[in-house]
Amino acid sequence: MSTDSTSVSPGKLAGVPEFYNPIVSPDGDEVALYYDETGRNELYVLDRATGEHDPWTDGEAPRNARWHLLWGPDGDRVYFHRDEEGDEQNDIAAVDRDGTVQTVVDVDGQALLSEVSGDGRYLLYCSDEGEQMNAYRYDVETGAREQLTAFDQPVLSARFSPADDRIAFGGNESSTLKNRDVYVMAADGSDRRRLDVGEDGSETKVATWFPDGERLLVADDAADRRRVGVYDFERDEVEWLSDGTAQEHAQDVSPDGRYVLASRDRRGATMPVVYDLETGESNELDLPEGVVSFPKTDGGTFADETTLVFAHSTSDQREQLYEYDLETDERRVVLPAEYGDVDPDVFVDSEYLTYESGEFEIGALLYDPRDGPAMPDDAEDVPGIVLVHGGPHRRAKKTFKIHTQFLVSQGYAVLAPNFRGSTGRGREFKQAVLGDWGGAEQEDIARGGRWLMDRDWIDEDRIGVIGGSYGRYSACMQLVSYPDCGRRASPGTASRTSTRCTRRTCRISGTPSACRWATPRRTTTAGGSGRRSNTSRTCRTRC
Repeated sequence: MSTDSTSVSPGKLAGVPEFYNPIVSPDGDEVALYYDETGRNELYVLDRATGEHDPWTDGEAPRNARWHLLWGPDGDRVYFHRDEEGDEQNDIAAVDRDGTVQTVVDVDGQALLSEVSGDGRYLLYCSDEGEQMNAYRYDVETGAREQLTAFDQPVLSARFSPADDRIAFGGNESSTLKNRDVYVMAADGSDRRRLDVGEDGSETKVATWFPDGERLLVADDAADRRRVGVYDFERDEVEWLSDGTAQEHAQDVSPDGRYVLASRDRRGATMPVVYDLETGESNELDLPEGVVSFPKTDGGTFADETTLVFAHSTSDQREQLYEYDLETDERRVVLPAEYGDVDPDVFVDSEYLTYESGEFEIGALLYDPRDGPAMPDDAEDVPGIVLVHGGPHRRAKKTFKIHTQFLVSQGYAVLAPNFRGSTGRGREFKQAVLGDWGGAEQEDIARGGRWLMDRDWIDEDRIGVIGGSYGRYSACMQLVSYPDCGRRASPGTASRTSTRCTRRTCRISGTPSACRWATPRRTTTAGGSGRRSNTSRTCRTRC
């Protein structure tokens, strides 16, 4: 097991400064982001050339940095979301370069800022102040607000056209709840029409307008894996850029309209991809296999026609802010990751693997403690944890996770499966869980546990399952769906549930522990080699 020199302290690492939601300024010279170097989140602005960063807020930024930022068009104001003592009912606030903070849009409910008009007069946002999420336009000069849509299902991702005379947005008027379409309307909400993209039941999303105002960058999963395309209003059709071999998400368009930026999901990673519309070529950017993060709003990634700014992390490296030159394929770190007193060499990279479960091949990430200082390379009888992600429409990714690295530093092997219902594999795989929550996807998780138990270097008597949110539900479902080993548990109040069944006791706790799946018993031949018999394992004690 690990020693104090190899152990990762989650509390200590969580106290090391980290940044969130970077977005490039309109002139490309600065980056707004949340940063917590003072011990709490503040809104900072970073100078790209020098890397220096200064806070614009002093206690007014939200404690939860979940929601995105947005620059005003003049570059002297940044809009952000602010709730009341963590109630997640956001208003829209703004901070000016001199540190003045004011609430701009105060709603009775949730407001999510989509965009600011080119002249800075109007804010486009979505809100449930009318009970359902719909699009609104707020006049900064007069304080008047207009409800632009009245859909029965949520309206999201509204985008002003370059001339501010039209708005593209995502909505659904179909009786198929999982459907999502893209609409375009006049800036006052009139003349709305649905674009002919996708099919009923597919999810079509709008990313941004092209500078000419005659094309839209969109994405759709009608062909199963999400693909990126350019919708041309003159031809009234989409030209798809993705080849369909991997799921891709539309992100941004360069200021001159030449490059389309997308992100590609593959083997647990999310990598940046650039399409050159002049040459027809595409290029996955030269980065370590990990997860790239882009702004969750229109623009904010291109500093100029050929320079990108984005965040990126790997399984064993915390998030860093990068600048990437498309002409030279060179990158540099603008804001490096910090580790404080923690030695980054203790962190372990993940390996992508697959195993069969029913009709699906399930992908998973494996963290092996023998790859780090916690255990020797030839260690045997290593305990294991199956870490179940939430959602279920989320996925385990090759991004840095404090809790995972803590478990590995304690000598646990961690397997993070992407069971059916997970994202990143297309519409069919994502929707396979619908109508069957707690069913076949739990078998996918259990098979992950059995796969882990089958490793020669794993101690099959010490395998646990933990998770948060839907993962917590799944950890409990493993107890009732696979009860071959006598055990019981109560969900309790912790955000993560873990279970343990050993020969002495069966308990639930807030720390990683073990729970065994039914699996053939290991027997020993005369020669001493381990093999599997066909006898089912049962727990040898009363739990």
